[in-house]
Amino acid sequence: MNITGSTQAIRTGAAATIAGGFASAQDALFGTANAGVVFVVVVTTALVISQVIATLFEKALDSWGFLRGLLLSRDNIEGFWTDVVRINGADVVGVLNISLNAEDFCIHGVQYDEHGHQVASWKNVLLKFDGQNLRYLYETRYQDPNVTQFGYSEMTFLRTGSRRYPDCCNGHFLDLANPGTAHAFHAIRQSREFVSLFGRNPSAAVLGILSARQIDQAAC
Repeated sequence: MNITGSTQAIRTGAAATIAGGFASAQDALFGTANAGVVFVVVVTTALVISQVIATLFEKALDSWGFLRGLLLSRDNIEGFWTDVVRINGADVVGVLNISLNAEDFCIHGVQYDEHGHQVASWKNVLLKFDGQNLRYLYETRYQDPNVTQFGYSEMTFLRTGSRRYPDCCNGHFLDLANPGTAHAFHAIRQSREFVSLFGRNPSAAVLGILSARQIDQAAC
């Protein structure tokens, strides 16, 4: 879904509509005597008004998640996603936040150990989304030791039942520092209740994921 294209279409349509309306007013009020002057005024006014409409529309997209969801339709992957991966004999929880920034998705993730303590965070460096598959290179910052490394991840988004938007995904990630070890994961989109709790108390939200065992490979 091209948000910029949608905005441009609205801008163009608004300009055409406004220009048509002013052209009718020109014929009624001025005839054709000052057609050149009126034309310049009409075009300038139409461009200004259409730009205002486009700006308001873009601000609405930034502020209203549901509007972005309607435009993205089945491509809507914005939101919080969680997964549980077994690494070195222990469960770690990943909390991934996917957001739409201009024309591209942005990814910010945090990883927690089985006690709810943050162990790493990451963000995308390069990203490509084709409507179902998300592939991206990421930069990870580990808490202990305090090091940064890069990796690669793929995610395939799916819809269960009659859901309008994807609600689960399967994927894997590979830290480039350990090229022989790829970690498969299954993630689910989280509810507003989780997002609210995570904002107030990340550890409690993470421990809730572990205790409930919400990640079910057969669910997606």
